[in-house]
Amino acid sequence: MAPHHQFDTVKRKWYHIKWFADSDTPRERRLIMKLDLLIVPYAFLAYWIKYIDQANLNNAYVAGLKEDLNFHGNELVQLQTLYTVGAVVGQIPFMFLFTYLPMHWTIPFLDIAWGFFTLAQYRATSFGQMAAYRFLIGWFEAAFYPAMHYIFGSWYRGDEISRRGGVFYTGLTLGTLTAGLIQSAASSRLEGVDGLAGWRWMYIICALITIPVGILGYFILPGTPEHPNKWFLQEEDVRIAKERLARVGHSVAAPKFNLSTLKSLANNGKFWALLVLDVFFWNGSINYSAGGYLLWLKSLGKYSQSEVNQLGTISPAIGIFYVLFICFVSDLVVGPAWAITIAHIWNIIGLVILVIWNVPDSALWFAFMTTYSSVAMSAVLYGWVNAVMGKSSAERSFAIVLLNTVAQSTTAWTQLLTFPTTEAPQFRKGYSFVLANAVCLIITAQCLNVALKRSSPPPVQPPNMADTSTPSSTANAPKKQIVLNAFDMFTPGHLSPGQWKNPLDRSSTKFDSLDYWINLAKLLEKGGINALFLADTYGGYDTYEGSLDECVRRGAQWPVGDPIIPISAMAAVTKNLAFGITASTSFEPPFLLAKRFSTLDHLTKGRIGWNIVTSWKKSAFKAIGLDNPIEHDQRYEQADEYLRVLYKLWNASWTPSAISPNPSLDIYTDPSQVRQINHSGKYLSLSTPHIVPPSPQRTPFLFQAGTSSAGSDFATTHAEAVFVSSHSPSVLAPKVAELRRLAKSKGRDAASLKVFATFTPIVGRTEEEAQQKYEEARKNASVIGGLVLFSGWTGIDISQFSDNLDQEISASDSKEKHKVLSIMESFTTPSEEVPRWTARVVAERAAMGGLGPVSVGTAAQVADEMERWVKEADVDGFNVAYVTTPGTFVEVVDLLVPELRRRGLYPEQEAEGAEAWTAREKVYGRGQKELRTDHVGRGYDWDVLFCRLLQLLALFS
Repeated sequence: MAPHHQFDTVKRKWYHIKWFADSDTPRERRLIMKLDLLIVPYAFLAYWIKYIDQANLNNAYVAGLKEDLNFHGNELVQLQTLYTVGAVVGQIPFMFLFTYLPMHWTIPFLDIAWGFFTLAQYRATSFGQMAAYRFLIGWFEAAFYPAMHYIFGSWYRGDEISRRGGVFYTGLTLGTLTAGLIQSAASSRLEGVDGLAGWRWMYIICALITIPVGILGYFILPGTPEHPNKWFLQEEDVRIAKERLARVGHSVAAPKFNLSTLKSLANNGKFWALLVLDVFFWNGSINYSAGGYLLWLKSLGKYSQSEVNQLGTISPAIGIFYVLFICFVSDLVVGPAWAITIAHIWNIIGLVILVIWNVPDSALWFAFMTTYSSVAMSAVLYGWVNAVMGKSSAERSFAIVLLNTVAQSTTAWTQLLTFPTTEAPQFRKGYSFVLANAVCLIITAQCLNVALKRSSPPPVQPPNMADTSTPSSTANAPKKQIVLNAFDMFTPGHLSPGQWKNPLDRSSTKFDSLDYWINLAKLLEKGGINALFLADTYGGYDTYEGSLDECVRRGAQWPVGDPIIPISAMAAVTKNLAFGITASTSFEPPFLLAKRFSTLDHLTKGRIGWNIVTSWKKSAFKAIGLDNPIEHDQRYEQADEYLRVLYKLWNASWTPSAISPNPSLDIYTDPSQVRQINHSGKYLSLSTPHIVPPSPQRTPFLFQAGTSSAGSDFATTHAEAVFVSSHSPSVLAPKVAELRRLAKSKGRDAASLKVFATFTPIVGRTEEEAQQKYEEARKNASVIGGLVLFSGWTGIDISQFSDNLDQEISASDSKEKHKVLSIMESFTTPSEEVPRWTARVVAERAAMGGLGPVSVGTAAQVADEMERWVKEADVDGFNVAYVTTPGTFVEVVDLLVPELRRRGLYPEQEAEGAEAWTAREKVYGRGQKELRTDHVGRGYDWDVLFCRLLQLLALFS
C-alpha cells in the first residue's frame, strides 16, 4: 500500500500557515531551526553571488564590453550558449558522485574555483578569451543548484523544501538585481580607475565577494546525513533527521550509485514525466536570461549606460516577491502542481503581450515585469523531484542532476535559435517559443499530479479493522472493530495455573504434542482469529518464598517449550492465521534472530509477528551464565540498538531483485544487490550481509509489552502493536492515551499504534452454564501458582503477607531490583473494581487470567464487556487468555465471534479462494506488507525497493 503523497495531505487554511508541522517534536524543531540557519543563508548567499557573476555578462555588454572587445553579430548569445554548455558538461560527473562525496567539501571547492575564473574575466582582451572563461565558469557553477537541492532533500521532507528553496532561490533574482547596481556603480565611479574600464572592475568586485563565501561553506554547510559536517551537527542530530524523513518514506540509507540505479530509473514512469516537466520549465523561462529587458531599455535610446543598469534591477526585484509567494504557497497551501500553474499563468500573460509587441510602452513595461514569474517555481519543481524520488538517495541524486543537465542542455541550442541577438529587442520567435513551453509545462504538471494521486490509493480495509482511525461522531460511521488474538504458551499452565486438573483441559497432556498445536490452529482459522500470540519465558519464577520450588510444583509456567518449533506445522494447515512469537533481545545476537524470523516469514507467507521482550528474570540470566540482568532502562536502550541492527539486516541488506537466476552465466544471486551490514555500537557489533533473502514482510509484525516510561518510549518508536495488562479500563485508559500521544509526538499516526489488552472470557450459552464453568475453574485453580506468577512479575514476595492477608500492598513492597514495572504499577493501583490491593485480593485474582479481567456470562454479556473496554480504555483488541484449552478457544470461536459479527464488530469469514493476508495486512490493509512509512524501521530500507513499489503502482494506475 503506497503512502499518500505528502503534498496531498497539506490541507491548511491560508491563515493556518506555520513554519513547522504539527507533528514536529520540540527536538525536531530545534534541529530544523539549526539546519535552516546552516543551509538556507549559505545557499542564498552563494546563489546570490553566482547570479551576480552570471547576470553581469548582459550588464557588462551594455556597459562597454561590446565596444571594448569589438563584439558583433550574435556573439553575446554565443557566450551565453558557451556558459550553458560548460554548465551542462560540468554536471555530468556529479550524477554519479553526489552519494560518494562529502557535499560540505565539494560545493565550497567548486565555489572558490568559479570565483577565480570570474576574476580572470577582467583581463579578457578578445571574444576567444571571454568564451573560454565563460565555459569554465559554467563548468564550476554547474553542480551548485542540483547539489543544494540534493542537500535540501537529504534533510527536509518534501512539503518543507519549497519555502526553504524559495528563500534560497531569491538569490537568483537578487543576484540579477545586484549585478545591475554593481555595474551601474562601477560605470559611474570606477570607469578609468587604474586604467580599467568600469565593466572590468565589476568582475574584480564579484571575485572579491565570491571567494570568501566559498571558504565559509567549508565550515557551515551541514553536508548530508551520510556525510555530515561535524562542525555543527552531532550524531543525535543526524539520527533525528533520519527518523523524521523515514516517517514519510524518504530514504535515509546511503546506497552508492550503480548500474541498478540506472535500470530502476529507466523503468520509472514518474522520472520520465519529471524530465519532460523540467525541459518545459527551462525552455519556458529562457526569456529571463536572454537579456531582452535590458536590450529593450537600451533600444529606447533615452537612458545612459548607468540608468539602463539601474532600471534593469526592477524586474528581478519584483521577482523576489514572485519566488517567495509561489514557494510558500506550494508548501503550505496548494502543493507543487498548482503553484507551478499559478506562476506560469502569470508568465503567460506577459508572454502574450511580448509576442504581440506592437502595444503601448506601458504594456511592454508590464510584460517585462512578469518575466521572473517564469523561474519563481524552480525551487518548487526541484522540491517536487526530491519528494517523488525520495525513496532512494542514489536515484534522487542522479535524477536531480540528470533532469537539470538534460533540460538545461536543450536551452544551449533553443536559446541560440530563438533569441539571436540580431533580432533584439523584439525576439518574436523567442517569446512565441517560450509561450508554447509555458502552456505545455502547466499541462504536464497537472497530469503528473493526477498520476501521483492515482498511485497512492486509499488503503484496502483489513479484515480486522473496518475503521482504523478515531471513531467518528456521525451516526452512520463504521464501528471500530475488535481484533482478537488467541493467547497461549508452550506450557501446561499459562495465566490460569492449576487448570491442568480440570477435566475439560488438555494442556497437561497435549501441550507438547504437535497435534494439539495443529488442531488449535485449525480452530482459530475457522473463527477468523487474527493471530495466535505465543508467550515465552527463559527461566522460572523464584521470587515467591525466594525459591523456584512452588513454581515447579504448581506448574506455574513450568515446564516451558520453545514456541517457535510448531509454527511451520500450524502454518501448513492455515491460510490467514498470523503467529506472534515471543523472543528476547537479551539472549542472542540479532543476526541469529533475524535469520530465524526471516525463514519463518517465508514459510508462513508473511504471517509472522514478533513479540519483542527485554528479559529481566535473574533465573533466566543465570541459565545462560550471567549473574545479573541488565538494568531496566538500560535493557530498553540495548533493545533499541538491537532493533536498529535488525532493520539493517531485514531491510537494507538485499534488493528485491537480488535473486535473479541466470543459468548461462552461472549466477543465482547478484552480489552487487546484497549489501554488507557493518554496525559497531554501544552494545552490539556485526559485519555481515543478511543470510536470508527478503521475506514477504521483510520485518515481522512488531508487538511489544510494557508501559513503563522506558517501555513506552521504546514501544512508540518500534512497536506496531502494544500488549498491555490491567484489571480495570479506568487504570488502563491514561496509559493508552499516553502511548498514542508519544506516538504522535514522534511523527507516527497515533491510531496506527494498536493496543491489545489481556482478557479472559468464560462463555456459556446461558448465564448458568457460564457460571458453572467458572465455579469448576475456581475449584481447580492453584492459588499458590497464581501468587508465584504475581510475585515474579512484580518483585513482591507475597508470601511475606501470609500472617496478615488484609494488609495493603504497594509498590514499595517490591524488593526485587528487576521486575516488570508496568505490571507492578497496574496491580498496585486501586480502582473502582479493586479499591485496595491486599494479599487476599491478589490470592483471589491471581490464579485465573493473570490478574487481567475475567468476564463470565453469555456471548452477549462478554461482548458488552469487550465493548466497554474498547470505549473506556481505547484499546483496539484483546489477547484472549484461556482458562481451559482448547475449551476457552472453542467458546470464543463458536459463541463469542458470531455475537461480535452480529454487532458489526468483527469481520465476516473470508470467502473461499480469497487472497491470503499477511500479518501486517490484517491490521493495516491490503498491500501494506512492509512497515508503514511513518515507522522508524523504514529509514533503513534499501532504496530500490521503494522505486520498484512505485513502478508497480504506476503500472496499475
